Amino acid sequence: MSIINTKNFKKIKVPKTLRILVKRKSGLFGLIILATFVLMATIGVEVIPQEALRRNPANALLPPSLEHPLGTDYAGRDIFAQIVHGSRSVLIISFLGALFTVFLGSLIGLTSGYMGGTADKILMAISDAFLTLPGTILFIVLAAILRRVDIITFSLLLSITGWAGLARAIRSQVLVIKEREFIEASKVLGLNKLHIIFNEIMPNMLPYIGVAFSFSVLNCLYMTVGLFFLGLTCEGVGVTNWGMMMNNALARGVFLLNPMGLVYLFTPIIFIILLILSIILVAGTRELFNPSLREEE
Repeated sequence: MSIINTKNFKKIKVPKTLRILVKRKSGLFGLIILATFVLMATIGVEVIPQEALRRNPANALLPPSLEHPLGTDYAGRDIFAQIVHGSRSVLIISFLGALFTVFLGSLIGLTSGYMGGTADKILMAISDAFLTLPGTILFIVLAAILRRVDIITFSLLLSITGWAGLARAIRSQVLVIKEREFIEASKVLGLNKLHIIFNEIMPNMLPYIGVAFSFSVLNCLYMTVGLFFLGLTCEGVGVTNWGMMMNNALARGVFLLNPMGLVYLFTPIIFIILLILSIILVAGTRELFNPSLREEE
């Protein structure tokens, strides 16, 4: 006689999100990679000591070993330690930048689409003005003027023009949704505009907003790494940022003198590709963002 009642296991309900990811292997694979990066940025930075980031010319360009899994750079700093400590700034800036972009774009798009009239014209005129601005160039100019900005300001600057296109796209969706019967019913019931916008219209926009957030993270990631590679920095971010690592590897030209220089150059590139891949795979699992695509079980 078994002491384990297997009938109880049948009553355990696995969350739909987990079931979707298990069914879509690519999404599960992407989530595992993304979770690994999050663990690196939260727990890894506490486990790997700061001493590994200190200059030690005697250990310059050492090959991979148990002590230094990915070897050391031109200054004797552990490459793996730099990757782990650099992951925090990369993730924080990318996700904060995307959060600012999606929040502003969603707020303006929802308000403009539902309110209509003069408010719609003013908000769309502002959006059009920002769409005509060269975002990357404007960001570089502002970052150069502000110089050593903090991570939050840096993230906010990344969203300075990205929200405008999203606002227009969401407005277009709202113009369609607000003509549906359940919105008319909400008006007849006397529900206020804020309730209709955020409780009736917005839930129908969440699948689109979720996908937009994923691709905003990617855009902010490209911008972050690219701008740090060009030499722009912000407070609290040092040489461990992956863009700065590539900048140092090329500026020092160590890969021309020692094969380990190539490891120092390509390691952050590989991790950037892995992070991009994980976000794309998770975003590609459309059922996570759109309940209507989920199969009834």
